[in-house]
Amino acid sequence: MTKNLKYQLLVAAILSCFLLGFSCGKSVEPKPVEPKDYPLYINDVASNQLFTIHPASQKLDSISFPWNTSVMVSADGKLFYVLLGNSVLVVDKDSLSVITELLYTHNGASVSPDNQYLALTGKDLYILRTSDYSIVFSDTTEFLYSRGNFVSDGKAFFCVVRAAPDSSPSAFRVDLSDTSNNIIKKSFDSRSVLQVIPSLDESKWFFYLHVGLWTYSFEVYDVIADSIIFSEILVPGGGSMTLSPNGKYVFYTNPGRTATDPPSDLSFRIFDVTANSIDEVVVDTSFFCFGSGCAPPKTLAVTPDGKWLGILGGDIFQIPAFYLYDIHNRKLTFREVGEFPTVIRQFRNTVSVQQFK
Repeated sequence: MTKNLKYQLLVAAILSCFLLGFSCGKSVEPKPVEPKDYPLYINDVASNQLFTIHPASQKLDSISFPWNTSVMVSADGKLFYVLLGNSVLVVDKDSLSVITELLYTHNGASVSPDNQYLALTGKDLYILRTSDYSIVFSDTTEFLYSRGNFVSDGKAFFCVVRAAPDSSPSAFRVDLSDTSNNIIKKSFDSRSVLQVIPSLDESKWFFYLHVGLWTYSFEVYDVIADSIIFSEILVPGGGSMTLSPNGKYVFYTNPGRTATDPPSDLSFRIFDVTANSIDEVVVDTSFFCFGSGCAPPKTLAVTPDGKWLGILGGDIFQIPAFYLYDIHNRKLTFREVGEFPTVIRQFRNTVSVQQFK
C-alpha cells in the first residue's frame, strides 16, 4: 500500500470517528427501534409475483407484480425501486402506481439507510437525492461499479470497482459529507473484492474476496492499523454478507456459485465485530435440505430492529428457498420451498427490507 493511500484511509477513519462522535474500535449502539413486524420482499420472476414475508407473524403474502425483475424497497418502506436495467421505476408500494422513471443504465441499486440517497451502479456510478432525484455525485472513470452500500448515516458510499475488463475488482469509497467527494480505493494482490461493508464507525472494513477457482475468504481490515485482523477461507464461497443495524454482527454465507462447485456446507456465519471472531456457524442440514434437494443460504437482509435475518437460498442451479432466522433467540423459524399454497419457483437473487422505522 502506498503511503498516500494509507494516509487517506487513516484520515477518513479518524474524521469519521470524531465527526460522528464514535469511539473507534468499539461497537456503536444506535437508538432502539420500537418493535414492529417489518416485512421482507422477494419476487418470483417465473410467475410475476411479489412475495411479502412478515417475520413476527410468520405470514407469507403474494400479489401479482407487473415487472419480472429485481425490486428494492425504499429505506422508509413507502416505495419500490423496480430495476429494469436501462431505467429504474419509482413505484408507490401500496398502489403499485409508477411515480417516475429514472433513465439510467445500471446493474444494481442501493438506498441509504437515512433514505436521502439512491445509488445506481453499472458502467457508471450515479448517486441521486431521493427528494428530487437530482445528481449528488457521479463517476465514469472506472470500467464497472457494483455491489454498493452506504454507511449508516449516508455520508459515504462504498462499492466494488473494476478499472478495466482484465483488472481485479477493488473497494471504492466516496465521501458525500461535502462537495470535495474525496475518493479512496483499496485493493488486494491476487485477490478480487466481491463485496465491501464498513463498520458503523468505519474503523473496520469487511471484505468478501475471491481468492481462487473455488476459494473465497471473509476478511476484516483495520483501517488505522492498515492490516487484516481476521480472515476465514471459504470453499465453495460465492456468497454475500450484511451488517446488523447495531453494527455488532456481520452475517455471511458460503453457498457456491455454479453447479460444478464443491458442495456447500449448508451454513451461514455470524461474526462478532467487537470480539473479532466467529460467534456462531449456523448449520442445519435438515432445514436447508428437503425432499427434492438442498438450497444453501446465499443472499441476506436484516430487519431494522435487528431481530430477523431474511435468507434467500439456492439459485438457478438449485431449488430456490426463503428462510427466516430469529437473531435474538438464535434459531431458524421459517422456510418457504413450495410447502405453502403459493409455490415459489424462481426468485430473483434479491431480498429487500426497509432500513428504518
